[in-house]
Amino acid sequence: NQQVVIRATSDANFPGYGFQLRTGEFRLEKPGLAQLGSVAKSLTENAWYWIKAEAVGSTIRGKVWLDGTAEPSAWDIEVTDTTYPNAGSIGFSGESSFGEYDSLAITQTPDRANWLGRIWNYITNNPALFEDGDQFAPFPEGTGHGIFVDATSFVPSTGAGTQANY
Repeated sequence: NQQVVIRATSDANFPGYGFQLRTGEFRLEKPGLAQLGSVAKSLTENAWYWIKAEAVGSTIRGKVWLDGTAEPSAWDIEVTDTTYPNAGSIGFSGESSFGEYDSLAITQTPDRANWLGRIWNYITNNPALFEDGDQFAPFPEGTGHGIFVDATSFVPSTGAGTQANY
């Protein structure tokens, strides 16, 4: 049994979220505390596998696939859990001395839910609106044609009185 742990802390119970490769299954648990999900998997001994784990807000998800095959588009396990809401360490552990790990990549997942993320999404999804030399300024204009309608809505001003909500 080998595992990759994300959002781990230094607590004596080694909390975090552990994605485990076990005989016949891929499993997510709070190590030693609770099982959060599992899916049956046919795992071949002495074969290399990729594990992709992601924690964004309260969404914890992971997938596993055999090296040399395409990454699946769907997640094997996806749960909502708020036990460890903050960033933490990553780690590896195993219940045997036969596990090996290689090719570790850590990527921060952008938070597209905050106001800056919503602006980024709007601009990248509507590039033609910003490629004609116009300047985009994320501040309310003194004329009342600002880009913020309220605390949660982003509305770009076209200057023509017509505004597009997203």
